[in-house]
Amino acid sequence: MSGVHDATYEVLRAFGMTTIFGNPGSNELPFLDDLPSDFRYVLALHEGAGLAMAEDMPKLTKRWACVTSNKARVAMPVW
Repeated sequence: MSGVHDATYEVLRAFGMTTIFGNPGSNELPFLDDLPSDFRYVLALHEGAGLAMAEDMPKLTKRWACVTSNKARVAMPVW
C-alpha cells in the first residue's frame, strides 16, 4: 500500500464494501481520485438520499455499503 488513500480502499475491500453512495463535495474529491476499478460510486442528489440508498442496498444484497457525507466528513459503513 502506498498511503492512506490505498489503505482505505483495502479496508473497504476487506469488508466487501465496493459500492459507495454519496453526494461529493470538495472534501471527498481526494478520496474519489483514482477510484479503483472494482469500486462503484453512486451519485446522490443529497446526502440523505445517499444514506437511504446505502441503508437499503444491504437489505437487498446482503453486502455492506459505504456512504460519504461532506457535512460529517466521515465514511460510514451501513449494514
